[in-house]
Order: sequence, then structure tokens, then C-alpha cells
Amino acid sequence: AQVLLLEESVRLARANYAVQVRDYRLGIVTNLEVLTALAGIQTAERSLLNARIQTLLADIRLHIAAGKMPGMRTESDVSNRRTGHPEFEAHTIRPVAGQIAFQREAV
Repeated sequence: AQVLLLEESVRLARANYAVQVRDYRLGIVTNLEVLTALAGIQTAERSLLNARIQTLLADIRLHIAAGKMPGMRTESDVSNRRTGHPEFEAHTIRPVAGQIAFQREAV
């Protein structure tokens, strides 16, 4: 929910900047208002990125607390290997005519 609000904040900051640039060209505002609007965009984007990072970190912490690292396979993942989904395939190394070659096989 916070990420959605911050995305809207970025959109509004960009719209405000566009208005300030237009008004500057018309001689209604000074370059200070334009620069302030630009700083507003940067602040909103930084807040959005920080929120996204915090969301990802929370997801990682949740996986760790559950005993499963992101990307780690569980028994249920292995039982779903017949889906043919690339996520459930693995690369193995097998000798081929005296060479080592990679082959894909279902896990």
C-alpha cells in the first residue's frame, strides 16, 4: 500500500514539475520554483526506491523466518517438477564422448 502511495507521489511530483516549467517559460515563476519542483521529484523517487527496498528486505526476512531462503527449493517444489516449468529444471554435468557437457533434466 505504501509503494502505491509513493508511486502516486512520484506521478504528482512530475506533474508539478511540468507545470512549473510551463509557468517559468511564461514568466510566472522563477527558476527557484522549477528547481524546488525538481527536488520534489528526486525526493519522491528516493522515497519510492527506499520503500521498494524495504519491501524486498521484509520478504527476505519472512523467508528466513520460515526457514526457506528465496530461490531455495522445498519438497512441494520437487513434487511439482512434472509441470515442465523451467523453474523446476536443473542443469547437470554429464560426460559426453570424453567431454563434459551441460544437459537439462527435470529435478
